[in-house]
Amino acid sequence: MQIEIIEQQALVPDKGIIAEVIERHPISKELCIHVKTIFIEKAEKESIEYDVYSKKVILNLTQNSHEKENFKYILFHEFSHVANKARSDFNYSGEVKNSLTDLEKSLVMELWNVYIDSRLNYYGFFMLGPDDANVYGTVDGKLQKLPFTIEGKLLGHTAFLASRGFQDAKFVVEDIWNNPQRMTSYSNLIRIVKERLPNNTLKRDAAKDCRAP
Repeated sequence: MQIEIIEQQALVPDKGIIAEVIERHPISKELCIHVKTIFIEKAEKESIEYDVYSKKVILNLTQNSHEKENFKYILFHEFSHVANKARSDFNYSGEVKNSLTDLEKSLVMELWNVYIDSRLNYYGFFMLGPDDANVYGTVDGKLQKLPFTIEGKLLGHTAFLASRGFQDAKFVVEDIWNNPQRMTSYSNLIRIVKERLPNNTLKRDAAKDCRAP
């Protein structure tokens, strides 16, 4: 299937790199059949949007994204979200996402990013870049500069989750990272988040179920 790429600005001078990423994507060997049109738009940070029915992709890139040494990894990462959403067993639902609180959405996305990177690392496509340098996070109660390593990247995820009340952040992040071949789903990521937020709905419902009639 011929994929149409549309952009208003020259954010990706070499469109061939996008075609290569879609063709070689390790998470979905048939990613090309799930993408019909790609709109490239300028944004403050990289992200991606995807509609499974129209097969339309909106790839958000910064002005200098293509200059980053890990640009190809960035594309592999963003299109991993598309590959996951296109999988029926990943169970992604926009309606379910909209039912989450802003906090839950951000935590689910953080775990999703760890999951994607663990798989890309397993296949040899993960790469640190300038956005991973000079990052600070709270570790063991102390704000510190995180090392420019995979360990530092994972510490960043852990610090982000823990600072927002997510319990057992270090264990969960390392468990996802160390099991790249273990498949997950959007609903499972939501479950993990809800189980580890204090005073969450799942725990309240479980308590109700345990009460005597």
